[in-house]
Amino acid sequence: MMPLESVRSSVWKKEVFVPKLPISVIKELVRQEKAAAEKIRRLKLEVIYNRVEPSLISLVSPEIIDSWKRSRTYGLDPFQFKPRPVLAGLSWQNVLARKKPLLQVTDAYLERVISLLGENRWCIFLSDENGVILRVVSSKDRAMRKYNEKYQLIPGAVWTEMTGGTCANGLCIILNRPIQLWGPEHYTEPDWGLVTCSAAGIFDFPGNLIATLSLSTDSYLRRYSESLSLVVSIACAIQNRLENMEEYIDYFSSLSEEQRQATIIINRQGIITCTGIQVRNILKNTLNKVPKELEGLSLGEVFSKRSLFDAVLQKGEKLDDVKLKVGDRERSYIICSVWPLKDKLENITGCLVVLKEGERKRYAPSLKNLPEDATGAEYMAGDYEFEKIIGKSPKLLEAINIARRAACRGDGILLEGESGVGKEVFARCIHNLSCPAGPFVAVNCAALPKSLIESELFGYEGGAFTGADRRGRPGKIELAHGGTLFLDEIGDMPLEIQPVLLRVLEEKRLMRVGGSRYIPVNFHLIAATNKDLQELTGKKEFRLDLYYRIAVFKIPIPPLRERGSDILELANHFLKEIARKAGLPVPVLSKAAEARLLEYDWPGNVRQLENAMLYAITMCQNGMINVEDLPLEIQGGKEKIVAYWKNIEGMKTRRDDGAINTIVEKKKELEREIIAEALAQTNYSVCKAAAMLGLSRSTLYRKIKEYNLLLR
Repeated sequence: MMPLESVRSSVWKKEVFVPKLPISVIKELVRQEKAAAEKIRRLKLEVIYNRVEPSLISLVSPEIIDSWKRSRTYGLDPFQFKPRPVLAGLSWQNVLARKKPLLQVTDAYLERVISLLGENRWCIFLSDENGVILRVVSSKDRAMRKYNEKYQLIPGAVWTEMTGGTCANGLCIILNRPIQLWGPEHYTEPDWGLVTCSAAGIFDFPGNLIATLSLSTDSYLRRYSESLSLVVSIACAIQNRLENMEEYIDYFSSLSEEQRQATIIINRQGIITCTGIQVRNILKNTLNKVPKELEGLSLGEVFSKRSLFDAVLQKGEKLDDVKLKVGDRERSYIICSVWPLKDKLENITGCLVVLKEGERKRYAPSLKNLPEDATGAEYMAGDYEFEKIIGKSPKLLEAINIARRAACRGDGILLEGESGVGKEVFARCIHNLSCPAGPFVAVNCAALPKSLIESELFGYEGGAFTGADRRGRPGKIELAHGGTLFLDEIGDMPLEIQPVLLRVLEEKRLMRVGGSRYIPVNFHLIAATNKDLQELTGKKEFRLDLYYRIAVFKIPIPPLRERGSDILELANHFLKEIARKAGLPVPVLSKAAEARLLEYDWPGNVRQLENAMLYAITMCQNGMINVEDLPLEIQGGKEKIVAYWKNIEGMKTRRDDGAINTIVEKKKELEREIIAEALAQTNYSVCKAAAMLGLSRSTLYRKIKEYNLLLR
C-alpha cells in the first residue's frame, strides 16, 4: 500500500484551505473570484438557452460547456435541485457485493486520509462506474452534514450528469480522466460557498473505469490544484493496490516473455488499452499502415472480425489458435489466442489477445526440428489431457484425481513411480491444466553430466568458462519462465546443485553462471522420481528442505502390474495405433496371449508393453497374436530365458578345422538381440536387465561390450 506520508509530503499541506496571506490580499482574491463566478453564471444561462456561440467562450473549458448543453436536454433546471435516485434493497446489496474488493482496499485508505484534511469543510465520496455512491466520508462540521443530506451525498444515491447535471464525478465517468469543477461550473450550483470538487477515475487492469473518487472542499479560490493532486494520488494508490490483488494478473505469470511482447489488452467496451512491444511488428506483415498509437482504438479499427471478440467478451469463451482477419487485404490474417479476463467475482473485465506469427505446433516436434539452444527440452506440451489417459483401475483414477486438484494450486508436485509408468504424461497433462499457454521444459537430471548440469539448468553468460558460447545461453529454468519445468529423475540431481535450485524456487529469480544480475523467473515445478527420496534424505544424499519444497503434493503412479484389466485395454490401444501408422489390419490377441499379458509382472511398465505390442504385431500371422508371437521374456517368464541362456553357454564355439560354427554364430546373433531387447524393456537399466536375464551385472556388462551395444 502506498504510504500516505508520501502523499502528504508531495501534494498536500494542512494549511492549504487557509493560505497564510495578508488580509488585504485575501479580500482582493475573494472579490475577483466572486466577480468571475457571476460572469460564469451568466455564461451558463446564455449557453443553456442558445444565446451565445459556445466556441467564443474562453472562460470555461469546452467539456464543461458541452456538459451544460447535455444537462439541459435531460430536462434539468439549473436553479432547482432535483432529488437523485437512491438504490435500496436487493439492488443496493448487489452493487456492494460486486464492489467488495474495491471497498476493502478503499476503506483502508479513507480511514487514514481523514487526518490529512483537518477540521475544514470537506467531503470525499467513492462512486462506481454508474455513478452510484458507495462510500461517503466528510468532516464533522454540522453545516457539512446538512449539506450532504440536502444534496443526497449518501451511499446508494446515483450522481451522474443525467440525474443531476454537470458534476465532477459525472464528467470523470464520461471523459475517463481527472477533472476539477468550481462553484458555478456545476450545472446546479450548490449553496455551500464556492465549492471546488475534484474527481479521478479508478481503472481495472484491462483499462475499464470501475469507480471514481471525488473530493469536495469549501474553497473561494477558483483553481485549487492541490486538491486535484491529492485525489489523483489516492485514486492511483487504490488502483495499484487493487491490481496487485486481481486474479487476472496470473494470466501474465503463465506467459513467456515472447508471448507478453505480442499481447493486446482489450477492455469490455472493445477498446485497446495496452499493447506489447512486438504487436506493431506483427501487424506490419498484414496491414498496409499500422496506426501510430494502437491504444485507444476500437477493435473495428484494427481487426475485421469483431464477432470473434464478442464471443469472449460476452460469453467468456476461450479461443486458442484461431485465424483472425486483419485489415482489408486478401489473405491478411494472423493466428492468435483470445482469453477472457475476469475479476475475483468472475465478472468479465476484458480479454487478452496473444498474437502469433505462425501456426502453433500441437505436438512435440522431433529433435531435429528444435531450435539449437533448446537441446530437446523445450516444446509445447501437445495434446495431453487426463481424459485421454487409458485405464480405469482405482489406483490410477486416484492418482489422476490428486493431479487434477494439485494442478490448480501451482505448488510443487512430485510424481513417484517406476520407470515407464507414464510420469511425463502426467506432467504434461498437469501443465495443460495449469499453464497451457506457456512452455513445457523437460529435463532428465540423470542424463546430464555433473560438470554441465549447473550451466544447463541456470544458463551462463558469455565467456563464463572455456568453450562457452560468447553470447551466453539461457538455462532450462529460464526457458521455462511462464510455463512448467519438469525435472525427471530428480533423485539423481547432484547434492551441490540442490541448494541453488531451492533458492531459485523460494526467491523466483536466478543468476546465470558467470553472471552478475538476477533474472526473475516464474514457473510451475513438477518433479519425478523412481527412487525413495525420503530414504535418500536419511542417507544425506538429498536435501530435506528441497524435498519438502518439491513434494507439497506427492502423486504415486501405480505400476502396470497393479492395474489389472488396464493391461489389456492398453495393449489393444497400442495395437490399433501401430497398425494405423503401418497401414496394417489390427490383429487380435488370443485368449492365451491375453492371459500371459495379465500374468507377466511388467518391470518396464507401459513403455515395455508398447514395445511388446510392436514386436507382436510384426511376428504374428493371420491376424491373431498368440503366446509365441510375444517377446521371449513374456512367453515363458524368467525360467525359460535362463534355460535358453544356459543352452547357449554350454555350446562349443569352434569346429575341428578352427572355423566358426555357423549355427553357433546364429545363436550369438540371437543372444545379442535378446540382450538388446532386455535393455530396451528396462529402459537400459543394467541391474534390471541382468535380473530379467538371470545374469550377474559383470557378465552382462561383458556381453554388452562384446556385442558393442550402446547404453543410453
